Amino acid sequence: MPDSPNDDLPGILDVLTKPVAPEDLAKTLNLDQETLDTVVDSLIRQGLVVQLDDDRLVRPSGKSAAGHLAQKRRGRYHLIPDDRALPFIAIPDAAIGEAVPGDRVLVSYNFRQRGKGGGRRDNDDGRFTGRVITIIDPRPDIAAGVFSGESFGHDVVVFRGRNKPPFAELQGHPKLVEGQVIRVKLSRPRHGRGTIARFIETVSNLKVANNDVESIATLFEFPVEFSGAALAEIDALPDNPLPKDVEGRLDLRDQLIITIDPADAKDHDDAISVEQLDNGFWRLGVHIADVSHYVRPGTHLAQEATERGTSVYLPGKTIPMLPEKLSAGLCSLMDGRDRLAKSCFITYDNKGRVLRRELYRSVINVKRFFNYAEVLDVLEGRNSAGAPYDDLLKRSRKLADAIRDHRVDAGSLTLDIKRPHLVVDKEGDILKIEVDHQDASHNLIEEFMIAGNRAVASFMIERGMPYIGRIHPPPEPEAEEAFAEFCEELKMPAPNFGDSRRIQLFLDGLKGLPGESAIHLAVLKSMKRAEYAPKDALHYALATSRYTHFTSPIRRLCDIVVHQMIEGYWDSGGELKYEETPLKDLAWIDGKEPNTQANALSGNAIAGARGWRALMPSIARQAVETSYRSERAEMETVQLKLLRTLEHRIGEIFDGTVVHIGSGGVSVQLDGVWAEGSIPFSELSLEWVTAHKFWAEYETDQGMRRLRVGDRIKVAVDTVDIADRSLRLKLSGKPPAKPFQAKPPKPYEGRRKSKKERKKDRKNRKRKNKRKR
Repeated sequence: MPDSPNDDLPGILDVLTKPVAPEDLAKTLNLDQETLDTVVDSLIRQGLVVQLDDDRLVRPSGKSAAGHLAQKRRGRYHLIPDDRALPFIAIPDAAIGEAVPGDRVLVSYNFRQRGKGGGRRDNDDGRFTGRVITIIDPRPDIAAGVFSGESFGHDVVVFRGRNKPPFAELQGHPKLVEGQVIRVKLSRPRHGRGTIARFIETVSNLKVANNDVESIATLFEFPVEFSGAALAEIDALPDNPLPKDVEGRLDLRDQLIITIDPADAKDHDDAISVEQLDNGFWRLGVHIADVSHYVRPGTHLAQEATERGTSVYLPGKTIPMLPEKLSAGLCSLMDGRDRLAKSCFITYDNKGRVLRRELYRSVINVKRFFNYAEVLDVLEGRNSAGAPYDDLLKRSRKLADAIRDHRVDAGSLTLDIKRPHLVVDKEGDILKIEVDHQDASHNLIEEFMIAGNRAVASFMIERGMPYIGRIHPPPEPEAEEAFAEFCEELKMPAPNFGDSRRIQLFLDGLKGLPGESAIHLAVLKSMKRAEYAPKDALHYALATSRYTHFTSPIRRLCDIVVHQMIEGYWDSGGELKYEETPLKDLAWIDGKEPNTQANALSGNAIAGARGWRALMPSIARQAVETSYRSERAEMETVQLKLLRTLEHRIGEIFDGTVVHIGSGGVSVQLDGVWAEGSIPFSELSLEWVTAHKFWAEYETDQGMRRLRVGDRIKVAVDTVDIADRSLRLKLSGKPPAKPFQAKPPKPYEGRRKSKKERKKDRKNRKRKNKRKR
């Protein structure tokens, strides 16, 4: 499976070591104009190729990286690379050229010894310093931000997002109040000057409760309206599948198929069926809405899906990736309606091991929609849904448990991170707070969706189709070292991050302990973020290198693209069937005899396969960026609504759990309220605070004190800042700090220890342990 465009187009980067005209490149590589345009655009956007003023193409010399140019308030510039394996790259003022903060740029960089540049340290305790080669995507001219009042004699508007400056001086505006969301036109300042924002309009006010969703949607620049061309394509679609759409599909309308989703869900893109076969084996059916039947490559609907990247779920409002007629209608697997699907059937033995997998175009009719609470009531014996459904759910749980046990035995991790789910009324006020966590009903669906994703990834890799994988790199050695120090602090044996099974045993040993969820979160924060990439690389948490996203095409870009690749493969005449173990007495789902061989064509038979391979890195990057933006927006909206419940509770005392140690304070999640606030280090001590990744040590007049991730403490609400979406807390009953006294600073005061200091600490610990023995 090619993992980059140059694997599919041999020698392309070698050809471009010197400037080459596009038409000469097309002749050399034997490409038609459409494929050439696709390949060149993708390579430029990845930063692998630069287009000169005369349109010739050339490969950047030396080390280079693409990413967003950022600037801290004190004025220093750095690159946030697309490649998460790279650290931040410092950019000297004289090396940014015409670029401004928020631009996506290509940078050449090199290694400098400490003290000769800025940026984060790499493993050799040196620093990367770079120079902007070219601007790939300039930042938008029009942006939305929050008016934050006056700072250093100027009115200031503050922005969020990598493609914007952190702040700008506001000019030409009427009288405003702090917290108003405004839209402005940004200047592109000359070197050394700050960005000027010229007022356009007022959109909303963060301090008004029923403006929450509108304000966040505006600040994160989510497109709300669909283009006229996309809506015209939607208008041409029927409300339900037509007879011609059903022809040639596997008819599963008589099967007992159900959906399980949150109670307020409207876009049902997955359904399940489970049966136990006569030979004792299990057959799982994962039925996914066939979105690619309606969203074809090259259409305006496909373009909208690419630009949006994901559906955004905010409390009380969904901003869909696809128009509602598709997302909540024609593609949604509603009960009692015929719907087109892609059905993945997986046969298991009693120990949860895969014996066979097969994938088909199908038509289904969901018999019943369940919400998670209803399923949990049935599984725990509190209620009955009727004989066929009770039996199905209990079968499903038994199979899901077997699959999970087999997955965990192979090294997969299961983290239980509790998150609040807000149910709001029409005015946007909170009616109740539900907690999403790992119970039997959620585990059941999670296991089946993971199984479907793994099966489809295996098909795509085996057949050599253009591919986007969901990957999760292993933790960095520094992260493992920091967590080992945390475990030492907790008087617990540290797990070996090289063996994920050891980590799972560690997590299982936390059950029932105070702060269990926070320590699960600490393990999660020790790992890298999962992301999309055009290759079959390791997913550390799932202990597999064969994983993609297939099960949510209504709401995720990657899933739609995967569906389109499968559709193209079927159109080329290929079949998707595979047996790990020959099952001589069990026919395939389509009725063919057990020994029938599938037509296993190469993925190169897919129409436009070469162009698709070139596009995959850009699609993967878009999927990563839009999913991250969506997560941030959801978190900020939830925090904003939770903070409103605390505005009139200043001084009230809460129990809470320490969940994070930041660079300036200790983050605490409040029990019952679920809002997260910060205790500034200055509140803990007026003398000094030592910050570790997982604990903070500080001095009081009663001696040394420590706060660790997972600690249970009492805090009082100090201030609530709605405009900044922040909550300031203070320790309840904290002894008064001594007046500040000047003293020689410790070598690591107020910051995390350097690598050299940590290495010295390890040697001291080993020496101390030897003396003990």
